Amino acid sequence: MQQESGGAWGHGRRLPSGACRLAAAALLPDRVAAVATVASPAPVDTPVWWDGMADDGGLRAATAGREARLTWAATADFDPSQFVDTDWAALDGDWAALGRDATAAGGAGLQGGADDDVAFVTDWGFPLSAVTVPTVVVHGTRDRVVPVAHGRALAEAVPHATYEERPHDGHIAVLSTVPSLMDRLAATLRG
Repeated sequence: MQQESGGAWGHGRRLPSGACRLAAAALLPDRVAAVATVASPAPVDTPVWWDGMADDGGLRAATAGREARLTWAATADFDPSQFVDTDWAALDGDWAALGRDATAAGGAGLQGGADDDVAFVTDWGFPLSAVTVPTVVVHGTRDRVVPVAHGRALAEAVPHATYEERPHDGHIAVLSTVPSLMDRLAATLRG
């Protein structure tokens, strides 16, 4: 039986996808040929982890566990200042569906966000140095949800990572890179 290799990409914070994609690359290098992360947090033990987050209340609550995070969420309000003008433009344009999906997910219950945040503030179970496949890390310099220091830390810790900083992008606007990242992953897979 032949196994196929694939690429993986991820966008951070509400879905712990950046960490999941990096884990797949670290733990299944025979199945993941390349990985890309966009606006992903670094592991929680990164020294600059908390610096510059516009709204870190949920993550701080998550350090005390799932129940503490759920309790926090029951009274928390969304802080619109965590998104910059380019994020709001993206949510009004090409990424409007993402905003609708996030709103629907939040309306369906608090558990998903709590579980994601607990995963972010917990040891990921693998060292970033174990990611040996070609890796692209992309981060917006204006990201206030997961500040740019996270992208820099990921790129520094992952061997052979390529790092791209997007000077005008925040947490959502940086997603405009996804089509070109998918093309790059496909080119890597084609060899």
